[in-house]
Amino acid sequence: LEIVYFFLKTKFIFQIKKTKLSKIVKNHKDLIESKKINYDFFSHKIPYIYDVFEKKKYFNRKIEILEIGCFEGNSTIFFLELFNNSQIYCIDTFKPYSEIPKNDLESINRFKSVYKNFKFNTEIYKDRVKIFESDSDDFFLNKKMENTKFDLVYVDGSHHAENVWRDLNNSFLSLNSNGFIICDDYTWNKFDKPEDNPICAINRFITENKSKLKIIKVYDQIIIQRN
Repeated sequence: LEIVYFFLKTKFIFQIKKTKLSKIVKNHKDLIESKKINYDFFSHKIPYIYDVFEKKKYFNRKIEILEIGCFEGNSTIFFLELFNNSQIYCIDTFKPYSEIPKNDLESINRFKSVYKNFKFNTEIYKDRVKIFESDSDDFFLNKKMENTKFDLVYVDGSHHAENVWRDLNNSFLSLNSNGFIICDDYTWNKFDKPEDNPICAINRFITENKSKLKIIKVYDQIIIQRN
C-alpha cells in the first residue's frame, strides 16, 4: 500500500511540474547529441531523479556514486553533470546480458561497440570515473573495495530477480547513512515467471529492510533512502 501511495503521489506531482522538468530532459538530450548514444533507455527517467535530489539539495555535494550497469554511459553522463563534485564507480561487463534471446542478433551485435562508446562518452570526465569491467558480484568481493562507501547507488544490472536482490543487499551494505539507492526497471516484466522479474526482488528487499530505510519515490523506478 505504501508503494501504491508513492506511485500515485508521484504521478500527480509530475503533472504539476511537467513543464520545468521537460526542460531538464531537453538539456540532457541536447548534451548527448554529440555523444555516441545509439539507444536512449534513460532520458525519460530524468525528471523523477532530478526532482528527488533537487529537494534534497544534493547537486553540489561531494559524493561517491556507484553505478551497476552503465551500457553506453548515458546515465553516467547525467550523474556526472548533475552532481558536479562527484566521483562515480561504473560496473559493467560490457557484454550481451542474459535477458537477450539468442536469436536477437541485432541486440547482441550492438554490444560490439558498447565499451568503446562508453569510453568516448565519458572521456571528458575521465578523472572522475572509475571503470570496473566485471559483474557486480565480483566487484563486491573485491577486497580493495570493501571499505569504500557510497552516497548514491544506481542499480541497473541483471534484471533477474535473484541477481537484483543480491545487488540491492550488497549495495545497501556499501551505502552511507542517509544514502540513496535508485532501483531501475521496477516495472520490467519480460520474464515468463513473474517471480523472476525485478519487482519481486525489490519488494522482498524493502520488506526485509523496512526498519532501515524509507521509500522516497515510486514510478518505473523506485528510490529508497537508508536511515
